[in-house]
Parts: sequence; C-alpha cells; structure tokens
Amino acid sequence: MKKRALESEKTVREHESHILLKYAQTLSGEHVTPIQMSQFLESYVIQGRKNVEAVRLSIYTYDIFEY
Repeated sequence: MKKRALESEKTVREHESHILLKYAQTLSGEHVTPIQMSQFLESYVIQGRKNVEAVRLSIYTYDIFEY
C-alpha cells in the first residue's frame, strides 16, 4: 500500500515537471520580459529541486518502512 502511494506521488511530480517544461518551451522574448523570464526560471529551478527532494524522500521513506 505504501509503495503504491509513493509511486503515485512520483508520477504526480514527474507530470508536474513535464507540464512546467512544456510551458517553458512556449515562452519567447517576444511575449515575456527579461525580468519575467528570470522569475520563471528561478521558480522552475526551485520547483524542480522540490520535486527531486520529494521523490528522494519518498524513496528513503519506502526503504525505511520496507525493512
């Protein structure tokens, strides 16, 4: 049960990352100011790190409860 929940969380995080990447690919200098682009990139990196940490924590938590 716990493994299924962790796998589900990982899937959600991967989907979120994919959506952010797709959104980033739609941005262009024509429609976004340099400041807005900088702000988006900063939030993209922060969210990416949170996703990596959440997956890492999920794996760690699973390992603890598995044994």
